[in-house]
Amino acid sequence: MVTEVEPWGFQELGFGLVDGNALVAVMPLHFQPSSRVAASSGWGGAGPIVADGIAPERRASIVGEALGEAIKRATANGAVRLDIASSPVTRRAISGDGEAGPYVVSGFVDRSLRSQIIALDRSEQDIWMGLSKTARNLVRRAKKAGYRVEQVDWKANLDAYYDMHTETYMRTGATPHPRSYFEGIAKHIASSGAARLFAILTPAGEPIAFHNMAVLGPGAFYHTGCSREIAGSDGDGYLLMFGAINAARSAGVSRYDCGWIFPEASEGKQKGLTLFKTRFGGEPRQSFRAELSFAQHSSAVQPDSAPPSHIRRLGSWVARLRWRTGP
Repeated sequence: MVTEVEPWGFQELGFGLVDGNALVAVMPLHFQPSSRVAASSGWGGAGPIVADGIAPERRASIVGEALGEAIKRATANGAVRLDIASSPVTRRAISGDGEAGPYVVSGFVDRSLRSQIIALDRSEQDIWMGLSKTARNLVRRAKKAGYRVEQVDWKANLDAYYDMHTETYMRTGATPHPRSYFEGIAKHIASSGAARLFAILTPAGEPIAFHNMAVLGPGAFYHTGCSREIAGSDGDGYLLMFGAINAARSAGVSRYDCGWIFPEASEGKQKGLTLFKTRFGGEPRQSFRAELSFAQHSSAVQPDSAPPSHIRRLGSWVARLRWRTGP
């Protein structure tokens, strides 16, 4: 999808790994010539995605094969760095399985951050009591003022969302994302249920903030969001976040990722974000990120130096999956 956002200029380098007739892994991989950075993926965590039911040792070998192929493709296209990230609410992350082994062997440097993760396999009352007293009071205040949270249709609200996104970014001094990015979310991701849009509505029914939730099987996370300048004065931001968390629980999600936190921050935006997110309860967990700088790590393991393998590399995992599943 990100390759369709022309201003970003991402090129598709993704591939799949086949063992015999079985597709054992795919690896989203994008290259941005302007920055000369390759990443899995170009926008959001991915990394090698390995099929279920594979023994740990075999899985590590497959991940190593995928990293080797990614290094080969990145350097062939002139990349100076390869970035890889994965969500802390995938099935493997929730089960506690680590990621670092194959990356260390291949020369990657750990750049992991911390995310605030809330366990949702509890009663709504337990989750409510996990909020700080301040958060509970602000949620009550917003409800008393007549605000409410509703899940809304992405396509029907695309114009309103993008207008609000642009206002939010201009207000905070950031460059708005291209509209085509959000069009892709509405067209490709929301239709599958993997992107769900929630709005906080005024008593008059006007949306003043949006929360875009991404769903990954047993996990979900706060993906994107935006708000009018008037939002937040009555605790409506807290009501919106709590409403999205409750909706995730009702949909069967077991873990919710509120996003990155910065416990060491003493002031500024990072301090404010950390305070907001941690008021919903939960605990900090690793949000895996790693990078390989080709200028500094010329000794990184290359595909040709690895032992012979029976795995075949597919030129384009996107094309292969489309061939299997249809348009």
